[in-house]
This record gives sequence, C-alpha cells and structure tokens, in this order.
Amino acid sequence: MTDLSSKPGRVQAALEERRRLVAAPDRIDELEAKVAQLETALQSRIVIEQEKGMLAERLSVGVDEAFDILRYAARSHRIKLHDVARSVIEDEHTPATVVMAVARARRARTTA
Repeated sequence: MTDLSSKPGRVQAALEERRRLVAAPDRIDELEAKVAQLETALQSRIVIEQEKGMLAERLSVGVDEAFDILRYAARSHRIKLHDVARSVIEDEHTPATVVMAVARARRARTTA
C-alpha cells in the first residue's frame, strides 16, 4: 500500500473523495426530491393539456382560448389550474367556474 503522507496531492484527493462520499446520501435525497417534483409537474401538465383539448372541443374554441378560459377560471376562484383542469376532465358537465369564465370571455368579445 502506498504511504499517502508522502504525497500531499494524494492526501488532498483522498480527503476530497471522502467528503464527496460522505455527502452523497444528502445529495441523493435532494435529487430524489427534485425528481418527485418534476414528475408531479409533468403529470399536472398532462392533465392541463388534456383539459385544453376537451374544453376546446366542448366549446368549439381553439386550444389557446380554452387555456385562457381555464386560467381565468382558476385565478378568479383562487383554485389551482391543475384542480380546475381535473374537474373539467372528471365531470360530465362543464364546472361552474369554467362556465363563468366562458361567459366572461364571450362578454369581452361582444363588447370589443
């Protein structure tokens, strides 16, 4: 075995490697938490994209307008966008929050 004390560079490298290995479990936990956040965000985005398509079809509007309606419904009722989108997908009828947003959008178009 090589005597590390005779080579200061090797000692420093060995110490750095030890610090890295000791910190690894914390870094793994941090990365696992980040992966979980990204998976949640992806699932939420999928729901929102599905809702945009469903709402666009229900209302005979474009997907951009469907998203604007969804966003207005969420903001005006202080509900998460994801939750409004899920209610559009799960409910047979368009939720009241979205109906109100549609009425607002139509009112805005007729007055413009």
